[in-house]
Amino acid sequence: PREFMKELMKYDGAQPFCRPQSLPVPDVAGCPKIQVNPLDLNIIYKRLVKGHYKHTNDVTDSVRCVFENSVRFHCPTELVHQQARKMQIHFEKLHADKHLPVGPLRSSLPTKNVFPAPEGIGYELDI
Repeated sequence: PREFMKELMKYDGAQPFCRPQSLPVPDVAGCPKIQVNPLDLNIIYKRLVKGHYKHTNDVTDSVRCVFENSVRFHCPTELVHQQARKMQIHFEKLHADKHLPVGPLRSSLPTKNVFPAPEGIGYELDI
């Protein structure tokens, strides 16, 4: 699952989802005001490394939550909403292509937590 997450996070459209999303402006008609489960791909990766997830289904559910929240809490005219739709499609395709094994995760932690940001991207993963 770690390699799967790294690959997902390197995808061209993933950058906005590797950091917490800003909430929509409250007075925009049709946009919800409160994000219930703020989550991003970096948080999921850190939780995965730290052994927070016990089953692969928990990881995939969290990834889906990132994109569902972006769709739910941003207006359809906003770029992040549109990118989230594209990332949902990419994630499901990657998930199907990689045949991510379903089952319990091992709790062994790596000795070194390093994941460099893709070249040209202005963020670092906090592990």
